[in-house]
Amino acid sequence: MSFNNYSLLLLFISIMGCQQAPEELAKKPPNIIYILADDMGYPDLGYYDSEIQTPHLDRLAIEDDDDKPFFIYLAYTAPHWPLHALPEDIAKYKGKYQMGWDDLRLQRWQKMKELGVISKDTPLSERSPDLPAWEEIADEDRGTWDTRMAHYAEVIDRMDQGLGKIIQKLEQKEN
Repeated sequence: MSFNNYSLLLLFISIMGCQQAPEELAKKPPNIIYILADDMGYPDLGYYDSEIQTPHLDRLAIEDDDDKPFFIYLAYTAPHWPLHALPEDIAKYKGKYQMGWDDLRLQRWQKMKELGVISKDTPLSERSPDLPAWEEIADEDRGTWDTRMAHYAEVIDRMDQGLGKIIQKLEQKEN
C-alpha cells in the first residue's frame, strides 16, 4: 500500500465517527477512536458491504454519540498472513472466497460506487501484474488461497470484536 493510500485510510478510520458539522464541533469536541490497522482497505469494512463482519466499526461509522469527549488509540497488527488466527473465527469465512479475488474485487468496487465512496466514473484498477487471474489458479490451489483470505478476514473480524469490548466498557462507564 502506498504512503498516500495508507495515510488516507488512517484519516478515514480516524474520522469515521465524526459526523458533526464544524459549528457543532466548536460546541463539543468529538469522540475519537484512532484505529491503526496496516494493510486494510475501505472495502474490508462491513459498512461498505464487505463479507467481513464488522458491526462495531459499522456502528461507529453511522452513529452520532453524545458522550463526554474522549480519545482512544488502538494499534493492531497487520491482517496479512496472520499466524494467530483462531480456528473458530477462520471457520466463519472459510469458503467465502472460492469466487476468487477477481470477482470479489469487482463486487467491492461496484458497492463502493453505489455507496458514493468513489465516484461512479472511477474505473476499476488493474489487477497487480504479479497476481494471476483467478481462472489461472489451479483448482487444488484455490482452497489454499480461500484459507489465506479467510485468515485475513478473521483478523479484521477479531479486531472488530475487540473494539466491541471497548465500546461496551465505555457504555458501562457512562451508566
